Amino acid sequence: MTEASLVDYIRQKQETHLEQEARASLLQYYSSKCTAHGTNFLTIAIGFLTYVEVARYILPSFNSLLRSVFNSFFISIFVVIAVHQIVRLLVWARLTQIALSIPPSEKLENLCMHVRLEKACQDSFKSKRVTKDKWIVPLNGYRYWISLAIGVTLFLGLTIFQRSLIENPNLLSPLFFSFSSI
Repeated sequence: MTEASLVDYIRQKQETHLEQEARASLLQYYSSKCTAHGTNFLTIAIGFLTYVEVARYILPSFNSLLRSVFNSFFISIFVVIAVHQIVRLLVWARLTQIALSIPPSEKLENLCMHVRLEKACQDSFKSKRVTKDKWIVPLNGYRYWISLAIGVTLFLGLTIFQRSLIENPNLLSPLFFSFSSI
């Protein structure tokens, strides 16, 4: 083995070691993001259940219109935040999956290995390559607009639905009657 080939061998081993360390730290970062967003979603669920329990005691003291608006507003807020957290959880989970096997970006040869790996993950995530979960990318890109649309639609729909139930309390009775007869 010549001296030049020995130097190349050592350099290759060091690069492989650096890549593995960078991949491990990137996977740890992405996994912690997944855990954080999953925890946030569970917190939102607990908050929603707390709201339902508190609303049973507080909301009956308001008039029917204010009660409908209040209920619709808080339910819409909980749903929008939950949808946002689920989308972020899916994004970080997909990035974690990509980080397992993607080679470092060759475009950024002069930067550290961690940056090259993260850039390769981001590029692969945003690429035009068709995968089974490609719908996550536009959902992630427009998550604020989608959340706003869901929130406004849900708020208006729930308010109208609750108002129609107040005006016509027997609106759902045929539905419940048909289920009870089964």
